[in-house]
Amino acid sequence: MSQDKLLALLVDDDDDVLSILDTTLKRIGFDTILANDGEEGWNLFCDRHPKLVISDVSMPNKDGLQLLTDIKSLNHETIVILISGYLEESISIGSATDRPDAVLMKPFRFKLLKETIEKLFPEVSS
Repeated sequence: MSQDKLLALLVDDDDDVLSILDTTLKRIGFDTILANDGEEGWNLFCDRHPKLVISDVSMPNKDGLQLLTDIKSLNHETIVILISGYLEESISIGSATDRPDAVLMKPFRFKLLKETIEKLFPEVSS
């Protein structure tokens, strides 16, 4: 990873979504690491300590909500964006420490993802 780039962990069991996220985040200026489920995502998070995690909610082996809880319990400063086809209100409930920093509903547009990341990471704004 280059010193001037932020690291993002992208977690989704859909390879097409991962590819779109990977391309998008690289265009914005992030280095990326990819995982196909929550368990793999957790292991990569513990090994690499990314500043940003974008995760699907519904996945095998560990869902996105459990991954969120685990990440925030280890490092509450990590920015976590959840992506889902479910209602945002059903994802955002829980204690303040277990809430995602943002929720994007599928399907989402590149522009919305970019704007959301730029709000959370002003240093990547173009």
